[in-house]
Amino acid sequence: MITVSAIVTNASAIEADEFFDGATVEFGSYPQSKVTDETVLSDLNSLELTWTYYDYYAGTSTQYPTQSVIGSMKQLDFMKYCDVELNGEKYRAVYMEKYRPNNTTLTPIADNSLIDAYGYSLKTVYWFRYEPIIWTVLDAENGIMMTTDSIDAQPFNNNQYSKNNLIYSDQYTDFADDYNTSSIRDWLNNDFFSIAFSSEDTDSMLKTDVVTDSETTNDYVYLLSAEETVNPDYGFSADTTERDVARREDSTDYAISQGLIIQANGTNWFTRSTGNSAFGHGAVTGVNHSGNLNTNFSVSACTLGIRPVIKINPEKLEKPYVCPECGKEFFGEDATNEHIAYESSLKVKIKIYNNKRNQTVDCGEKLKLAAVTTNKPAGSKIYWYVNGVKKGEGTTFELSASSDVTVTVKLVDSNGTPYRTVSGKELSDSEKINVKSGFFQRIIAFFRDLFKIERIILQGLN
Repeated sequence: MITVSAIVTNASAIEADEFFDGATVEFGSYPQSKVTDETVLSDLNSLELTWTYYDYYAGTSTQYPTQSVIGSMKQLDFMKYCDVELNGEKYRAVYMEKYRPNNTTLTPIADNSLIDAYGYSLKTVYWFRYEPIIWTVLDAENGIMMTTDSIDAQPFNNNQYSKNNLIYSDQYTDFADDYNTSSIRDWLNNDFFSIAFSSEDTDSMLKTDVVTDSETTNDYVYLLSAEETVNPDYGFSADTTERDVARREDSTDYAISQGLIIQANGTNWFTRSTGNSAFGHGAVTGVNHSGNLNTNFSVSACTLGIRPVIKINPEKLEKPYVCPECGKEFFGEDATNEHIAYESSLKVKIKIYNNKRNQTVDCGEKLKLAAVTTNKPAGSKIYWYVNGVKKGEGTTFELSASSDVTVTVKLVDSNGTPYRTVSGKELSDSEKINVKSGFFQRIIAFFRDLFKIERIILQGLN
């Protein structure tokens, strides 16, 4: 099923009636907001950290250190992270020994990066809080949804190799704009997938047949194609040139720390489709920050946003509890249990057996009453009151009155607190006892008492 903990959300927490086209839902978790609370930062910085280097690429050319040199990029250890838990929440520390360049063909120096422009310095620990990922539902019927924001910044392909004016991602076998062999596809289905989703989350996810340039892959996570970004069924404009607000998005603090560049209307983000053929397979199509499509984004750019797309099994969505009594729907264990308890309370009853409402007895006569209950809760008790004062406890009660009284029976819990009806009234039943207490009735009562002649009126069960 899709639950919520301090840091992870899964599909049982997504209510079926809230999962519709255009809706936003929480699912999985990822580092997002920068931690600024000084107390939390102090606690985090006091922890012992074990660092892991990101698998990031950069150019290694010494001839042109600030220029793009195709074929010079390698995986380098210049930026690292560490995940920790503190007080039930998960955090990620980020540390930069060198700045991540704007393109993997560039060397990792400040001149080739804009990360410092957003307030991030070298050799400083920055902390980001893991938070539920917000998704926009594109196709509720099929369970397709895309992150509402760019949650990271990654190149489409780490490598570029040039031969005969064509750009490859390896040594001249696969083109650099081929999504099926791209490093972004690998990152989505390995790095991102393992970090963002728990085993319970993945139980709710379905693989998708992703068709790109007539080739099909079967993945849990993917990017939209250019064609899908102009699909009106997904809520987008069909015009590639329109500055469509629906195609615009925001970003997270963590994504910016990874190199994402903020523009006037948001950020640029990658699709999985090939771009302008004039670049010889070195460009892919993306969405501009303004909301129109752009076919000229470099495959090795590190400044574009990544908006993962996934499919969840609609059958795993939290289905409502339908009350058999009132027909209403309730989502969530707490709401369901509360309503079940409510319905049960409607069935709990207590009555004075054979209650006559107004009964007349002679002075000195004993009246034996009995209580009958329906759906009596375990541990509950029965209290008897005469004119509001407790006089007995148990299923039966005997009364000998010399004047008019009102007898009330109540159902109470183990602490003596009366159960109440839906309207808030105490669960009880009362009977008015009228006593004939004239002169002759008193004389008769005196002699009955003198000669120990009892007269018991049984109103109870036996």
